Amino acid sequence: MSNSPLISYTAISPNSSPRYKPITKITPHHMAGVLDVETCGRVFANPARQASSNYGIGNDGRIALYVPEDRRSWASSSPENDQQAVTIEVSNSSVGGDWPISDAAWNSLVALCVDICQRNGIKWLSWTGDASGSLTCHYMFAPTACPGPYLKSRMGKLASEVNARLAGKKEDDLKPVKNNGGDAICLWNKWDHYHHYVVESAEKQKLLKAGWEDHGRAFVAPPGGTVAIYRMYNTYTGRHLLTASYDEAKALQDMTPGNEGWVYEGVPFFGFATGGMVYHRLYNKWEDDYIYVKAGSKELVENVAKGWHDDGECFRMAA
Repeated sequence: MSNSPLISYTAISPNSSPRYKPITKITPHHMAGVLDVETCGRVFANPARQASSNYGIGNDGRIALYVPEDRRSWASSSPENDQQAVTIEVSNSSVGGDWPISDAAWNSLVALCVDICQRNGIKWLSWTGDASGSLTCHYMFAPTACPGPYLKSRMGKLASEVNARLAGKKEDDLKPVKNNGGDAICLWNKWDHYHHYVVESAEKQKLLKAGWEDHGRAFVAPPGGTVAIYRMYNTYTGRHLLTASYDEAKALQDMTPGNEGWVYEGVPFFGFATGGMVYHRLYNKWEDDYIYVKAGSKELVENVAKGWHDDGECFRMAA
């Protein structure tokens, strides 16, 4: 069992035990302070603390080794978890609030997790929000806020970025791939009761042949549009979602795997940045379905009255 080649400082802690189980998990913690790796090492050097971690990441992004990977650290209030996990203490960039960390520390955390996975045969880092995943947190085993609100809210993103690198992909692959204008046709799945919008004639014909119903033209995508409309697909529910918001599309993508199941399918068409016809996205929570209707239209008013949620302006089309 090896240690990470990414370390630039070593301070072996006396606070550890033999490891009897293979490494199958990673557990990030926060230091609850702005520390460098030397300071954290001095804390773990004290036997009276009865605490340690395998690695530490300073606010400047430097990585330290405190407990070799062939030994169990004393980090998570759970011997069972720490027998299986490589634990990582990460410095905060400021004290209190949501306990944020620096970009340098985040980048080192991602790189270190990738390295740990690669050396220990962890092919996929799963964030499930509980102890069953291969990405775990201290709060799952003890009444503590560790790793703090900032890191806790980014565990899904951490898993996504690590898995993208393990798969040999770039973290940011939401790039426009098409600029097709034309009629967007609304298709209806009569078995599972949900709508789907297509511009590509080949996709339309394939779905119609499979039994989907053609509900006619929903809107017209401009061939000269400059705003990419991202299409996301949920592998769990089979539903599609359209958005002109890069941030929304990226946030959905970052939830996979093990959370919401969203994957990026591309940019099927473009919209206008200003002008044009405004369309709102409506959501039906009972059918888990999305439709796109003109702002101020009778259809929008009637569907909202029936209980559909108005997500607000989604995109601007030619008609």
